[in-house]
Amino acid sequence: MAAETIRVPTIDGVEVFTIQRRASWLGTTSRAAGLATDLRIEGGGVPAASAAEFRLSKRVAVRVAEPVDAGRMAAELGAVRVHGIPGVEGVKVFEATDAGESVLVLHRRLLTVVGADNAWPLLERPRVPKARPNDPYLLRQWTLNNTRQTGGTAGADARVFAAWDQGYTGKGVLVSVVDDGFELTHPDLGASLRSDLGWDYRNDDPNPSAEGLDGFGEDGRPRADAHGTAVAGIVAAVANNAFGIAGIAYDARVVPVRALQRSMTDAQEASALGHRAAEIFVCNNSWGPIDDGKVIVSPGVLAEAARETGVREGRNGRGIVYVWAAGNGAEQEDEANYDGYANSLYAVAVGALTDRGVRCTYSEKGACLAVSAPSGYDSVRRPGTWTTDLMGNRGYNSTSVEGDLSDNRFTSSFNGTSAAAPVVSAVVALMLEANPKLGWRDVKEILIRSASRTDPTNAGWFTNGVGWHFNHEYGAGAVDAGAAVTMAQGWTNLGPMVRLPRARLTRDLLVIPDGDPTGGEHAFSFDGGFRVEQARLKVDITHPARGELQVELVSPSGTVSRLWSPHSDSNDDLRHRFLSVFHWGEPAAGEWKVRLVDFVPEQSGYLSGLELELFGTVPDPEVRLAVERSGGGGWELRLTGRAGVTGTLQRSEDLKVWSDVSEVSLPDGTAVVTLMDEARGISWYRWVEKRE
Repeated sequence: MAAETIRVPTIDGVEVFTIQRRASWLGTTSRAAGLATDLRIEGGGVPAASAAEFRLSKRVAVRVAEPVDAGRMAAELGAVRVHGIPGVEGVKVFEATDAGESVLVLHRRLLTVVGADNAWPLLERPRVPKARPNDPYLLRQWTLNNTRQTGGTAGADARVFAAWDQGYTGKGVLVSVVDDGFELTHPDLGASLRSDLGWDYRNDDPNPSAEGLDGFGEDGRPRADAHGTAVAGIVAAVANNAFGIAGIAYDARVVPVRALQRSMTDAQEASALGHRAAEIFVCNNSWGPIDDGKVIVSPGVLAEAARETGVREGRNGRGIVYVWAAGNGAEQEDEANYDGYANSLYAVAVGALTDRGVRCTYSEKGACLAVSAPSGYDSVRRPGTWTTDLMGNRGYNSTSVEGDLSDNRFTSSFNGTSAAAPVVSAVVALMLEANPKLGWRDVKEILIRSASRTDPTNAGWFTNGVGWHFNHEYGAGAVDAGAAVTMAQGWTNLGPMVRLPRARLTRDLLVIPDGDPTGGEHAFSFDGGFRVEQARLKVDITHPARGELQVELVSPSGTVSRLWSPHSDSNDDLRHRFLSVFHWGEPAAGEWKVRLVDFVPEQSGYLSGLELELFGTVPDPEVRLAVERSGGGGWELRLTGRAGVTGTLQRSEDLKVWSDVSEVSLPDGTAVVTLMDEARGISWYRWVEKRE
């Protein structure tokens, strides 16, 4: 059918919409005609993106002059009902049998009777409540909505209100918090905890409660297990109870997993990371190894296996989203790439921002940083994060602490990348409410693509080969909950992840040029047809003082990932796997270079091995869909594309929720599917390459 124009009057004029039915978005059999991307705004001053949520209703508004018999007109034109609108004179609403073709037919018939601009289809337009939670401390939570209440920069926040305004609060999402313990009966947190699903892997029992004495230890930290309660409150503190704070994803539920202590075994870590993997959506980890710039630590084989299983099999095969604090050792010259927990293919590494939107002095840099999030309280800026605390004098806010809140069930001084990570975990919960079908890699890409360029005058900003902005201090930038939720709703999932490895081993040790700032380069070549997401480089270097070295990865697009920086680490040898997200979206084709520099003379080093792995996707084959009439008068869908591909044909009534119709193979490059003529209306169909 040809494009159809509908004109909808507004108080400022007329909005003109065009309904296009493209061959790959077939209009056949649905009860609701969701217009979405097939509805294009051609006038009326409404941005084209605004049309994406518009849908036809089954009603048409008509200006009717007295003494017209509206009931008789409805019967003659095929309307099933007609009624007026209280308080509005001279307008009647005619109802069709459905919100698909029948309402458009009714609209055309009415136009022939009443004339142009006197009849228009009533569109369903997105509306959400604008009420804010009534929690009294919400106005002080600058991390959610920064209005300069702390003297910071307006808008230097996680843009949480923009996500709430779209109606998303984390409903139906389970977030596990792997931490030290939890105040299970906290009046502003307890109702958000799924203690029945939690576990204590320190004592191996079902009670993940916080333990410990009042006061602070010699390191300035609470003696009791206060950390987990503070982290959990950021994610999902109870809202709309006229008390305390509001969590970012306040309708999500937190599964408390007690494991964190001064030391943990590999088995404890693995158990915590794999806890209830089939049910958990997001796993928050505000912990890691010592941040002193001199320790290189990677997970044990059990913990790493648990993460691999979590992303492969968790959440019904879509993968647990592991969020990780990047580390607080920047003032000790530590970087996130030296920590194998945050520096991981499977982790969303998160840095910390002040209330002015700049990197906290403690927040570690790195090419593995995905995004940064508000936290605060560094050596320059005092304001920290408002969250729940252990009750009494066991937490961060006790009677001996000056400048904190009078109600010591809460604190305003929580900080570190420990506080930034749960902000991102909560944002992911909002995203997964908006689109539960997102895979773990889809979430990571959306966070990167939707992040905002905070601290814009910072000299470290650059764009990669596809124009996405990155910075070794911030990753892709500040997390933006509103933009991430918006992007999540219309997202098409990435194809199966593919690994492209290249290795270079040598029996003859290659000398790294000593004291030469130009260093030496080692190249790897890759073919085309591959879209990069993450790059991982394994190095094996023998050197008496590894802090004299610099390691960089340079893509064919010219993007530079600094993986190891010169710093005061006098330990010998460098054997480590480094991760970078800075090449996300770039094509793999061409020469990738590893640049090794030894800045200090008289202590030479040797390279004995390099391995570069690119992770990403092979672009989807171009499969085209076309509609044809079958010999029996029904509909057939013809698919044409690359021979041998297999995928799933999916159907939607609103371009949001998609259901599988059947698996389709194109053995010779074509396939024909007969469509059932279930009802009059409009449906959309798409073909998705088979996921592994």
